[in-house]
Amino acid sequence: MRHLLLRTALGAFAVCTLSAPAYSQTIEQGTLDAPVAFDAGVLDVQSGGLDPSLWQGTSASVAQGLIETAPLNSTDPLVQDMLRAVLLSSGVPPKGTEEDVRLYESAKLEAISQIADTETLNTLVSRSGAAGRAPMVQAELALRGADVATACNLSDTITENRASLFWSRLRTLCHLRRDEFAAAELTTDLLRSDGYENDAYYALVSVMSGASKKLPNATDVNDPITQALYDEASVKLDAARPGQALDPQADPDLRLAALYTFSNQLSDAQISKVFSDLAFDLENPVLGPSFDYNSASADPSAQGTAQLFLLSKATGDPESAAKSFAALLERAPDIRTRQRFISLMSGSIQSWPAQVQARSDLGLFARAAVQRGDVGMLQGLYDALPNGVERARIALAADALGNGFLLGQMGSDIDERLKAPENDRAKRDALLALALGAQLSEAAAETLPGAKFLSDGNDMTAGDRAVLSANAKARTVAQLILRVAPRLDSSDLSASDMAYIVEALQQAGLTQYSGRLAAMDFLGPL
Repeated sequence: MRHLLLRTALGAFAVCTLSAPAYSQTIEQGTLDAPVAFDAGVLDVQSGGLDPSLWQGTSASVAQGLIETAPLNSTDPLVQDMLRAVLLSSGVPPKGTEEDVRLYESAKLEAISQIADTETLNTLVSRSGAAGRAPMVQAELALRGADVATACNLSDTITENRASLFWSRLRTLCHLRRDEFAAAELTTDLLRSDGYENDAYYALVSVMSGASKKLPNATDVNDPITQALYDEASVKLDAARPGQALDPQADPDLRLAALYTFSNQLSDAQISKVFSDLAFDLENPVLGPSFDYNSASADPSAQGTAQLFLLSKATGDPESAAKSFAALLERAPDIRTRQRFISLMSGSIQSWPAQVQARSDLGLFARAAVQRGDVGMLQGLYDALPNGVERARIALAADALGNGFLLGQMGSDIDERLKAPENDRAKRDALLALALGAQLSEAAAETLPGAKFLSDGNDMTAGDRAVLSANAKARTVAQLILRVAPRLDSSDLSASDMAYIVEALQQAGLTQYSGRLAAMDFLGPL
């Protein structure tokens, strides 16, 4: 396996003091520079955030437009991390007219409300002074605490920016709670005419107004206002809602369904408590059932599923824990729920030996390692595997994540596959390796020029690439991330587009993202 070039970037501020000659007694008077605005976030470079100059070279109006089109509901962990870094990093905000800055700040707050949990929002409030005391933030916190009445009372007092998206949506909710249906309809019509698109929101308004009895998919409910509407509409229709997962008197199947549906709204402790309840007979907890992997995996009921979770959390038998977790994920109904469980179990997964993970579900645990940036675990998986295709894929992913391609060789594995008649995957791998800084091999130099690549017809245009290239060269990192995130979230990218995005991130110094992106792509065949 190629030696991994692992680098740690250490940044420091140097303060230099120049002493004037002792004989000089002249004192020059000047003016202080105007204070520079600074957004207090919850992330810095050490904690997964971006450099304070992240918005350098980006105007407030451009930033607003990019934030408003960002895929905030993405289920891709990398896209989620990239957007969190942009929105939650401390730094100098973009510049613009007073109105442009106001619109940018409003768009950013709206976006933060969708991606940040309550703890993060509270931390932002404590660090941001006056901004944290803004009515919008206080209304957000009230909604997250299920205190809709307080949020509505705040809405009633708003005079400035009353027509903004946030306050218009909240006002609709408040009108509906008070049975003020005509006012709610008027506000909703104004939102539509202003171009606001949110099918889940409009469907819930229809339920609350009595025009419909069909709830939208709960996974489309992604911000506090829409969640509050969903809770109110669920009660109106006596439908599943988050609280039912926590209700010990509810039917076990209903509790499990509610947990799956609303897993992103439940804390780690709440999910663990629900599974703990479901795993045992609450009427006779002392004499509850004994179980192991074989019995739990053979039991498709809510109890069997909960037992798989508890086995995953148990210590002492990593083989059983890893197999149980893989079986639990197979029962999860969608990728959002699976990602939630992987996040919850991250600490446990890291403790399981690489040999156990390789035997249990290589693809699952290799991707989990890439997701948390764990090069060491990938190396362990590599060592645990015999020579073959799987081992070669892990080697590529480890090199990508560990920056091992930079100025290094492309590798004999890729070169050999490039010479084969069926070499589409090899050509894709070669493009990614070159994007990460690998040296051009003879096989690649002979094969790639004029090579045809598979495409779905949605490749980036020359203009798209020109803008990304300009962002990368200027290191306008926030703008670059917000431009590539929708592409990464939309569909499978062609080999050329994937390589171009990887190279742009690499060139901009965002190696923590380019490496993860390429590593996940290398693991595609597993």
